[in-house]
Amino acid sequence: MAAPLLIVAIVAPAARAATIQMDDGRTLVGDIGQTSGVADDPMNPTPSAGEVRVTPILIIDDGLRRTFVSKFRVRSIIEAESEKPVKIRVWQNEAERGAVIGAVGRQVRVTPFDKYGRRIYEMQAPGGSLAVVQGITEITPVYTRVQGLTAEPRSYVWDQRLATSSIPRHTLSEILRQASPPDNPDARLQLVRLYLQSERYTDARRELEQLIDEFPQLKDLRGEVRQLRQMGAKAIIDEIELRRAAGQHQLVRALLESFPAEEVSGQTLEQVREKLVELDTLDARIERVHAMLAELVASVPAAGVRKVAEEVQAEIKAELNEASLERTTAFVNLASGDALDANRKAALAISGWLLGSNKATDNLAVALSLFDVRTALVNYLREPLAAERERLLIEIRDSEGGSVENVAQLLKLIKPPLPLPEE
Repeated sequence: MAAPLLIVAIVAPAARAATIQMDDGRTLVGDIGQTSGVADDPMNPTPSAGEVRVTPILIIDDGLRRTFVSKFRVRSIIEAESEKPVKIRVWQNEAERGAVIGAVGRQVRVTPFDKYGRRIYEMQAPGGSLAVVQGITEITPVYTRVQGLTAEPRSYVWDQRLATSSIPRHTLSEILRQASPPDNPDARLQLVRLYLQSERYTDARRELEQLIDEFPQLKDLRGEVRQLRQMGAKAIIDEIELRRAAGQHQLVRALLESFPAEEVSGQTLEQVREKLVELDTLDARIERVHAMLAELVASVPAAGVRKVAEEVQAEIKAELNEASLERTTAFVNLASGDALDANRKAALAISGWLLGSNKATDNLAVALSLFDVRTALVNYLREPLAAERERLLIEIRDSEGGSVENVAQLLKLIKPPLPLPEE
């Protein structure tokens, strides 16, 4: 994606990289090694006398992580030239001698990185807490290298990797500015390339704009600023699609409404407008469902049925979104006219929400039974006592809506029976 950029063409040498395509569709990139097992001693890879070394496992190392995969799961391995990752060196007085950190204890305190890329990592140790002064010594698009620094009264040798994406943008920017000579345009271009390879297009554009302002001889790169703006816009579109697929609809709307329109192609802006129209249409459909349900609940004659309908209505009001809207389709399509009475419409609303529209029924007795079965299922999953679970299981089996097919469908759409742990 970044290859056409002039700044990359000038300073980016090629490097050999391996791309591994797995049989499940995944793609892994990195240096390749082989091993016979994850417990192999890398310091003694040679087999014993008479032993035939078998290496059925590949190791893919991208600098941040090592991934172990079976050779039999690999579809193909592609050796190809690719853009060499940028490595920004950060000077630190790293410890070359001292105690080696062999195991990391429970974290007690970790200070944020300062603008020089240094922090204190405090952990539990056998003799009490242990504080290690660390410093960033290398930054790449994928990983950041953190090492123990020389300190008094004792230094610790510790070589660690962090995901560069885990470092806050402002902190990373400060560290990079300290590491790069401000009067050296080539070094500053390296920062642009680092941001570019990290897919931080907005940061890359801002750095390049500032660079052009400070070094007028680089004015020919203004075209690259426009291209970076387009790439940043496309990255936002990709983020919107990802968030929408994850059901984060409020965030999707916020991203669309704050989409930067300056110097963005007309095609991209049209995409944004179309997505906003889709969201408006979706909101209108959701409002229609809520209005129809409110009218239906008020018209249900029997108090017992009305109570169940009110509970389902409250649940739908709290949870209805783009992903769950399909569960109301049968109700909306079949309950719009006067062909069905209130009880049959209520049955469609209840059963469609519990099972999905393709399983919806206008049989009120079955719909009410499905509601009771779902309640029993939740209680069963929460119940710690075996005897009580057995009683609930019998209750489910004896219910009109307790067929295996219905229970399986209810479980697909049921919420977690226990509260999720707090992070």
